[in-house]
Amino acid sequence: MRVKFHTEHNFWGTEYDWMAVDEVGAVGYFSTAGIGPVPEICIRHETLFEDAFELIVREAKRCEYEQFSGFDASISTWGDVARRGVFGFDWETGTSRFALVTKPLSPIKLDSLRGRLYEETKEIRLPCRFAERTGMEEIIDFSKKAEPRRASLREKLARSLKNVSARIKRH
Repeated sequence: MRVKFHTEHNFWGTEYDWMAVDEVGAVGYFSTAGIGPVPEICIRHETLFEDAFELIVREAKRCEYEQFSGFDASISTWGDVARRGVFGFDWETGTSRFALVTKPLSPIKLDSLRGRLYEETKEIRLPCRFAERTGMEEIIDFSKKAEPRRASLREKLARSLKNVSARIKRH
């Protein structure tokens, strides 16, 4: 079954990250850059992946990674998740696709995740193999637009502050 994505959603304008599993059980971390599409299930359940990044980086570092971008991923979110065995994708506005940023040298499988992170990630299965991709444009169907509940400015600011605060604490 093909996952439905929405380009109009409550997370518009704020960084929202979500996770998915590929057809061989590898785990991917997707960053929307504030404007990329999100899976339909994230619109229905807005708290999905709320603390995903923090839960991932609590795990021990397990490997190094290949980098596929023009910036230094060693000091970024994608480097942090890749060191834990998770593929990192970022939304590229110029190409309108999720591009592979980091590829872990020792990827984890879905069953390596625990608790809420496992339960949330297993809901989004993409018909591809992350290790063989550089972009996800042919996997993501943008044909359906959501009728989102508009988040208030207060909700957007609170979500943004929480993300920034968590990342500052980490460094």
